[in-house]
Amino acid sequence: MVPQTDSENRPVTASELPEAIASLSISPSLIEAGITNEEASLLDYIVDQVYFAGSERNERLIRFGILIVLSTMIAAFGLLADSVAVVIGAMLVAPLMTPILGTAVSLLLTEADRLVASARTVAAGAAGAIAVGWFISFIGSGGITPSNLPGEVLGRTAPGLLDLGIAIAAGLTGGYLMVDRKAAASAAGVAIAVALVPPLAVVGICLELGAYKLAAGALLLFSTNFVAIVMAASAMIAASRVIPIGFLRVRFKQLRAGFLAVLAAAIVIAVPLALHTRNVIEGEGFRRTVARSVEEWDPRSVIISLDTATDAVWKVNLQLSTDEDRSATWQLAEIITKNSGRPVDLDVRFVTEQRDRASTR
Repeated sequence: MVPQTDSENRPVTASELPEAIASLSISPSLIEAGITNEEASLLDYIVDQVYFAGSERNERLIRFGILIVLSTMIAAFGLLADSVAVVIGAMLVAPLMTPILGTAVSLLLTEADRLVASARTVAAGAAGAIAVGWFISFIGSGGITPSNLPGEVLGRTAPGLLDLGIAIAAGLTGGYLMVDRKAAASAAGVAIAVALVPPLAVVGICLELGAYKLAAGALLLFSTNFVAIVMAASAMIAASRVIPIGFLRVRFKQLRAGFLAVLAAAIVIAVPLALHTRNVIEGEGFRRTVARSVEEWDPRSVIISLDTATDAVWKVNLQLSTDEDRSATWQLAEIITKNSGRPVDLDVRFVTEQRDRASTR
C-alpha cells in the first residue's frame, strides 16, 4: 500500500479546486468541510465522468445519442432474432449507465441542477430507445405477434425481486468502480449484468405489436434498474468517504430528503415485483402438483406440454401422450383439485401412441 503524503491529506483552497469540482454550486461547502487533495482529485474524476458539462458537453451528448440509437438497434434485432449473444453486445455499447450514475452522484452531492440534468438525459435516452425499438419492430418483426414472441423478449416483460437484487448489486459495483479507478476494466461486466437498453427496446417492440401489458412489464424492469442503481451507487460512493464527512453532515437534511424519495420509489416498485415473484413461485408449485397428479392418474402417460393460468380458478392445458386405455379426464381433474386444494378447469389433448412394424426378410 502506498503511504499518503502530507500534500494529499492537506485541505485544498478555492484556487486549488480542480475544474470539474469548481463548477459545482456546492464547491464552497466542500472547501468549508476540508476536502483534501486526494479527495478532490478523485471527486473531480467522478464528476468529470458522469456529468455532460463543460466545453465537451455538446460533443458528449451527441456521442450519447448516437450510442443510444446504435445499441438499441443491436438490441432490438437481437431480441427479435432471439439471440442472446447479440443482446449482450448491445449491453456493452449502451451508454445509459453514465447519466444514471450522474443522478446518483448528484443525489449525494445535493446538486439539484445536475440531478435534473442527469435525470433528463436518462429520460431522453429512454424515450429514444423506445422509439428505435418501435421502429425496428415495425420494419423487421416479420411474422412475430404477441402470441409467439421470442423468449428474449418475453424474459424482460415480467420482472421479479431477483431483478431488483441484480440491479442493487450492479449499482453497488458501479459505485465502487467510480471510486476505484484501477478496477474500471470490470465496467463491462456491470453493463452485462444489468440490462438497461434491452428492456427499453422490448417496450418499443411490444408497443408496436399492441402488447401493451407486456410493454408495461418491460418498462417496470427498466424503472427497477434505474431506481436500484441510483440508490445503491450513491450509498457505495458515500461509504467510500470520497466526499468529506463534514459536508455530508452539513447537507444532512437535503441528503435525507433525497434518499427518502429514492427509497419510496424503490418500495413502490418492489410491490409489483413481489407480487410477480409470488405468482411465479405459486405457479411453479402448481405445475409440479399437476405433473404429480398426472402420474398418479395414469403412470403410463407422458406430459408433452403443460400450461397453467389463474383467474377465478386455475386453468390447466395439457397435452399427453398416452394409451387409449386410460382413466376418465374428470378423474384427473379431481386428483389435481385434491392435491392442490384448488378447483381447476382442465383441457386435455391426447396424443395416442401408435406403433407399427414391418419387415421384408
